[in-house]
Amino acid sequence: MKKTIFLISIGIIFLFISCEKVGRVCNVSDPMTDLPWLVELKNSDNISISKAIFKDKKRGKRIEGFIIEPNVTYPDAMTVFYNCSREWLCSDGGFVGFMCDDYEVIKSEEIYVTK
Repeated sequence: MKKTIFLISIGIIFLFISCEKVGRVCNVSDPMTDLPWLVELKNSDNISISKAIFKDKKRGKRIEGFIIEPNVTYPDAMTVFYNCSREWLCSDGGFVGFMCDDYEVIKSEEIYVTK
């Protein structure tokens, strides 16, 4: 009985840890209204925007930023990873392929999808 309760407790803890949200990034409450460069992207077609926390593998630092990715699949579709200042970190897809060897996405949470 104790083992069953222990296993259920571990499962519940794991569930809560895996569902943890990203939270506040870039020192703003609502990035889709507080960051002008993200506001501009609302006019783009077929993209989704996620706030994210990245790990810089070379420096061991945590970086806050955003993932901009297409909502449609086509041969040269590219997902781009930016920091809070819209500086390019890396990209995946397109004609150049995967270019994110130095960065790892720790957490991400979708905040906007164009229609």
